[in-house]
This record gives sequence, C-alpha cells and structure tokens, in this order.
Amino acid sequence: MPSSGFSRYWNPRQPLFAAATADPPYLFDLSPAKGRKAVDEAQSGEIAKPAIDEEWITVSGGPTGSVRARIVKPAGAEGTSR
Repeated sequence: MPSSGFSRYWNPRQPLFAAATADPPYLFDLSPAKGRKAVDEAQSGEIAKPAIDEEWITVSGGPTGSVRARIVKPAGAEGTSR
C-alpha cells in the first residue's frame, strides 16, 4: 500500500486535543470573545520548531511593482523543491 504522507504530519498529541474539545460548549456555541479566548488557550502551549534556513527576496510584480517573499527550507537543505 503506498504511503499517503499523512504520518509525516501526524502529531501524537492530536488525539488529546480532539478528546479535550469533543464535549460542549463547542466553539460555534460561544460568543466571539469567548471563542477567541478558547482558541488562544488551545494554541498557547509550547511547540517544537525545527531549525530553518530562510531568505527574503523581492519579486517584480503586484500593485506596488514588487513583492517581498520569504523562502523557508529545513536547515541545511540543498537544491530546489522541484
């Protein structure tokens, strides 16, 4: 069976988050202020951030004549994405 690539993005803590949010009140039942607070609290934990190499470039185009873009790659990665 070919790999779907899903496991590459799976976080083992996702089932814990799903269980913690499985019971009411649901986000859509909350007022906007309480909903924002609930989302802020759910996203407030520490996360692992892998090392990256980044580069800012300016690309010609857009309504102002140029657009800044950030290229992010895993630290030490070589080559292109194609």
